[in-house]
Amino acid sequence: MTTYRAEFFTSADYAVRNFEAETPEQALQLARQFFEDDLIELDFGEWTGLTFDQVRNDERWIPWRSCRSIAAIPGGESWRQVQDRAVAALFDLRRRHPAGAVALVTHGDVIRAALLFGLGMPLDLYNRIEVGTGSISTIRIEADQIRIPALNERPR
Repeated sequence: MTTYRAEFFTSADYAVRNFEAETPEQALQLARQFFEDDLIELDFGEWTGLTFDQVRNDERWIPWRSCRSIAAIPGGESWRQVQDRAVAALFDLRRRHPAGAVALVTHGDVIRAALLFGLGMPLDLYNRIEVGTGSISTIRIEADQIRIPALNERPR
């Protein structure tokens, strides 16, 4: 069985230091002390609380779906704002934990935005990256490069 270890674990909800767990669920149960603001889900603005069908019927959905590099959620965030805050969190956590692994847990779109940055891909190609529920992707930030050694892996 795989064991998950990290010097620091943080999520959109809480964080804990020096954890070891056999499953992501166990790791999440260990983490109940801190909060990482920049990893929260998108601000859905006027679409908050609406069903997907209701959002899809809004004419402003089309530019959001097809051209995220320039579109923004009405009254909410742009995709670039989401990516900027997620990447800022990655670099801040690397600065605070330069020698250790940091496990981050957040929502699919936030993960996708960070992966697009790490892969050097345009924001409009967001739908080419699958981020499965409970999957694990690894972004390695080094002094001279960013690498993605694992993408959308499933725990066994």
